[in-house]
Amino acid sequence: MGHSLETRILKILKILPVSQIVLFLWLPANCFATDFRSHPFLEFDIEGRLSAHSELVDIDRDGDLDIVVANGRHWPQANMIYLNDGRGRMIESFRLGAKNKASYIVRSGDLDGDGDSDLVVIGDNLPIEVYTNNDGSFDEPKYLLKSRSYARGAVLTDLNGDKKVDLVVVPRRGKSRLYFGNGIGSFSDSNELPIPVIGATGVVAGDIDYDGDVDLVAALRDDQSSVLLINDGKGSFVSKPLLGSEGDHRQALIGEFTNDDYQDIILGDLNGNIKLIVGTPNGSFKQPIIINDKALFARSLASGDLDDDGDLDVVVGGDEQTNFALYNLGNGKFRLVELTTEANDTYGVSLGDLNNDGLLDIVFSNSESSNVILLNRKNK
Repeated sequence: MGHSLETRILKILKILPVSQIVLFLWLPANCFATDFRSHPFLEFDIEGRLSAHSELVDIDRDGDLDIVVANGRHWPQANMIYLNDGRGRMIESFRLGAKNKASYIVRSGDLDGDGDSDLVVIGDNLPIEVYTNNDGSFDEPKYLLKSRSYARGAVLTDLNGDKKVDLVVVPRRGKSRLYFGNGIGSFSDSNELPIPVIGATGVVAGDIDYDGDVDLVAALRDDQSSVLLINDGKGSFVSKPLLGSEGDHRQALIGEFTNDDYQDIILGDLNGNIKLIVGTPNGSFKQPIIINDKALFARSLASGDLDDDGDLDVVVGGDEQTNFALYNLGNGKFRLVELTTEANDTYGVSLGDLNNDGLLDIVFSNSESSNVILLNRKNK
């Protein structure tokens, strides 16, 4: 009578020296309870599109998550909206805006207080565009911020405590800026943020000093240290370097990755390392720890509870590499699982429940190849 894979692994582990056990941390995804389904019908956007980011948001307010894609990067292409059929398939689409644009990122939020999700599109050396949602459709941009930048990252959140959505934009080259929202679908003049003017590639928001307001972490490239931006509660920030974080980073994550009730930071490095920076009770951070035992050239990152076990896992979008999940084992340890078989330039990773089964699915935004949905099939 045959033995299960788990039984065979346990028998081998009993005779192996401890130094070799780490080899078993990288196994195919179907060895574990969480598996993901791919299918040609779950691909969207055509090959040749240079997708940089996908935002998962219920555009038409029908109860499921749709997908908005920023396309082009340095070259003008159409930005697209894909409507979900409720089962995770994108079977309808339409353009966002009449003109093709060199776009890098799209963010969603209720900018005018009417209960639906509006959109902000950030392009490469283009004015920032704000699209107002009109029952699931969009006119041409109603408000263009008079600013051009080589933007690579953006976040929408309330940074001054007035319950209105503000906008942060960080560029690869130029000044990073904060635009205060006015609650009627537009923004005030911008304030400069204390971030280096060369090399900012991503920004994330979270309360990293536990004082009740929203702080920021900016990821930097070109062997620079990424930076913390500590909010005074009114939208003014003090910048602090993340010690030991020098690298070629594209994106950052904030979350409780070590299950100790304190916020941690993860940085993805194009040099091959995923760095965990553990937070402390006083809002300071320890030296980075490399959490991957196989080189992962991380162009994009996302975090969420993929296996429904109560902690945050990490998804890594590769640079000319297959994509991986790092399943959180607790105490700063992660298990590496390959998610795709083809190498892509995955500029964006997004997580959300696309088929309303209570599990997080994955969207990969690929440059020069089709974008891909992986449906979570935990315990199915």
